[in-house]
Amino acid sequence: MIETSKLRTIGVLSAASLALAGCSLTSGGEIPCVEDASCPNDFPVCGPAGKCIAGTSTGNVTVAIVGAAGKQAGDPVRGTVSIQVAARSTSGVKSVSLAAGGKTFTPATGAAGPVYDIPVDTTTLADGSVSFTATVTPGDASAQPVSSTAFALTVDNTSPVLSSAATIAPVALGSLVTLDVTATEALGTLSADVLLLGDVIGHGTELSAPTGNVHHLGFAVVSSATPATYTFSVTATDLAGNPTAVAFTKPFTVAPNPTSDVTVDLANVTNGDAVKVTTGFTGGTAVISALPSGETLPASPAAGQLITLHPAADTVYTLSVTNAAGVTALSTVKVSVAQSVSVSLAGPSSAISPGDSINLVANVGGNAKQVIIDPGNLTVSADGVNHFIPVSPAATTTYTLIATNGAGREYRTTTTITVSQPQILSFTGPDVVTSNAGGIVLTGHFSPYSTTSGAPSASGAIAVPGAAGTFCTPGVVTGTGTATQTFVCPAITADTSYSLDLTLGTTVIHANLAVQAAPAPSIEAFVATPPVLPFSPLPSPLAPGKIGLISQFCATANPPLPPAFRCSATQAANGGPPFPQPHSGTPPTATQIPAPSVTTTYTLLVSNTAGATGSAQVTVPNYQGAIATNAMGSAHIGGIAALLPSGKVLVAGGSSSTLATDAVDYAELFDPSTGSWSAVQCSCAGTSNCAAGTGTPKATLQAKRFQAAAASLSNGRVLITGGANSGSTALTTVDVYDPTEDCFYANETGL
Repeated sequence: MIETSKLRTIGVLSAASLALAGCSLTSGGEIPCVEDASCPNDFPVCGPAGKCIAGTSTGNVTVAIVGAAGKQAGDPVRGTVSIQVAARSTSGVKSVSLAAGGKTFTPATGAAGPVYDIPVDTTTLADGSVSFTATVTPGDASAQPVSSTAFALTVDNTSPVLSSAATIAPVALGSLVTLDVTATEALGTLSADVLLLGDVIGHGTELSAPTGNVHHLGFAVVSSATPATYTFSVTATDLAGNPTAVAFTKPFTVAPNPTSDVTVDLANVTNGDAVKVTTGFTGGTAVISALPSGETLPASPAAGQLITLHPAADTVYTLSVTNAAGVTALSTVKVSVAQSVSVSLAGPSSAISPGDSINLVANVGGNAKQVIIDPGNLTVSADGVNHFIPVSPAATTTYTLIATNGAGREYRTTTTITVSQPQILSFTGPDVVTSNAGGIVLTGHFSPYSTTSGAPSASGAIAVPGAAGTFCTPGVVTGTGTATQTFVCPAITADTSYSLDLTLGTTVIHANLAVQAAPAPSIEAFVATPPVLPFSPLPSPLAPGKIGLISQFCATANPPLPPAFRCSATQAANGGPPFPQPHSGTPPTATQIPAPSVTTTYTLLVSNTAGATGSAQVTVPNYQGAIATNAMGSAHIGGIAALLPSGKVLVAGGSSSTLATDAVDYAELFDPSTGSWSAVQCSCAGTSNCAAGTGTPKATLQAKRFQAAAASLSNGRVLITGGANSGSTALTTVDVYDPTEDCFYANETGL
């Protein structure tokens, strides 16, 4: 059995040290040993199952180097290390020491065995393999010291030194930068930081196992890294734990990616044109090339350099830019080179009429990409063949052929087609004509409309705007010089505007002319009173020493203004100076003038604005004095008056006022011999006993008549027509007065 008193704790020893001593540990960290004849009491060396496998039963002193904590024989050590020595003696242990390299090391004062920790300052030893020997001196002075078997360690108190003779070439973004670092000795640890402006921005790693003392480092440069100068900062410790005295540094440059941008000012040119190529780039050196080659290019263009070239064919220019890291950027630009285009355009040299169809002859070389003829936006094939292009110009026209080649350059040629144009130099006629007085002659005067003998004729026509068809006789104008053409137009009754259309081919030009219509210079009435007073605008009786002149000329039923006033009159006595006569119209104009002292003939001269005239005369005998008359039986404003063969005057109809609503039908007779008025009697009124006329005789008009007309017939009777009744309705009936019967009859037929 195992005596627990024989157990000792060796917690400070490593498993390797115990294995070196030949013992295994229990779970409690103790070395079991069986006390028997084979195992001395002073130094148990235990084997399997706690059996002693070393030691002698006769020796009283034993010593052995257990080892250095955490180290095996031959391992490197630095600084102060603790080496454990196991020592026993039956007479007690007087001292324990450890010798190496001429130096002796002892445990701390008061240290108790049997295992002693002896501190060793390795800095007092030379670097390299050092052999340690432990010696124990027994307490019995008669016993000799005993030394252990040698135990070797490697002393290393020298810091490792790192170096690299390589220069790191510029590094591309997104690539791996590598560095081989050589150490002066084997290393235990190695650390590589990557610095930018003194700040750690990353860490290098060992890419593979070192080759001897050469360590292979790498650092991945991300694509988004800042192009700049970076620094590897490498530190290490050797196997003994000595750190590098200073960090080893190695700079490297991350090159920016190059850019390339080659441009041209004109991408489409014509053969022989100058092209300006600009080499835009950054971050490297550039080389420019052309395909196909043929022109001299600079070997190494500068950034932004302008190169003037003259490509003869389609050319691709390539700008290759390479940075210090070998990264290349490419850019290309293509210049399309088009060839020149031959063009021609021709037309007839002689003048044509407006709208005539003629052919333009166009010829365009096959290098054209687009061809048009303006005006008209006409297209032409580009094939070097004559093409006939129909056109119908209405006026002299310059046609332009525009051919465009692949570079967009235009090639132009023109031809002018002369088109004869008629011109109206004048369009004349009378300013005023007498209404309904016969045909009107209008005249057109035309300029030359052709420079070529036998040119087509122009036709002229005059029409009234708004009237259907041709209004006047047409005319044809021929020849090459100026021409005059007359046009006969019907009579007019109102102001008329004429439009002259002169046509040549498809061209029509216009001229307008206005002609006024003046009323005919008619005289409806020109009488003197007394003895005859057919109307009553004058006072009755007249003022003493006065006579009345009653005139009516240029009368119209409803005179349109101003045509009604395109008529004027003068009055002269016995061929004396004329005096203006006021316009009468409807009703007539009556004026009082001094009674002449001698028989006087008054002349009324009427003229219109067209120059037509008319005249009438009235003779007033020497007035012998006033004749007193009785008053009329009633008013006859707007009535009729007619001189009878007996010398009497018949007055009938009219109105008791100035209105048709007050029209009257009664009649009176004036006897100038007595100066008296008497009503028409008609002794056979209402009977059929009168033989002079047909129908029922009456002493009054068959109908009330206002502003009727009267005429003395050759048989002595008086014809009374028209007028308006009291309903203001125009009448078409007719009354006949028979002075022999002193009666009125209705005529068998009306107006």
